[in-house]
Amino acid sequence: LPSVSVGVYWIVAVADGGGSVTETNENDNATVAGPIAIGQPNLMISNLAAPGQAYAGGQIEVSWTVTNSGDDLAAGPWYDYVYLSADQELDGNDRRIGSKLSPGNLNIGAHYDQSLNVTIPANASGDDYIIVSADGGNYVNETDETDNMAVSSVVSIGQSNLTINSASAPTEVVIGRPFN
Repeated sequence: LPSVSVGVYWIVAVADGGGSVTETNENDNATVAGPIAIGQPNLMISNLAAPGQAYAGGQIEVSWTVTNSGDDLAAGPWYDYVYLSADQELDGNDRRIGSKLSPGNLNIGAHYDQSLNVTIPANASGDDYIIVSADGGNYVNETDETDNMAVSSVVSIGQSNLTINSASAPTEVVIGRPFN
């Protein structure tokens, strides 16, 4: 089917639509089938969970739920994308830090739960947000493409600070031999 708006349609079949064949009865060359209801899926994210604190270079677990709130099957699979953002808006400045393949088709009203361990970039710091976008590549034609994402609460990202509290070494060593 061509891309059409959600609604009710009929299929019309016409033989000799151009009228190039001379017939005894030109009034029986068409038939109508239908009605056919055309719907679209709509993927929405809920229950986004991410820890309130993370460390640059470390891993955190992010979890979320995707629900098809539309009026048709969402034909899958597709990828859900996970981003690290300095604000609550998904834009070109955000870093994609993970992706997860959906489990496949999603019926009307059905949902799936996802979780993913993601690595916080080593140069990240300060207060950031995790943004998850269902169907991040926009493979599923939906009734509303603007409600596919959710934003976490603030994630405070700290830098590691390694310090040496004490060190010891033997007073004598022999070249070429190991020592403790």
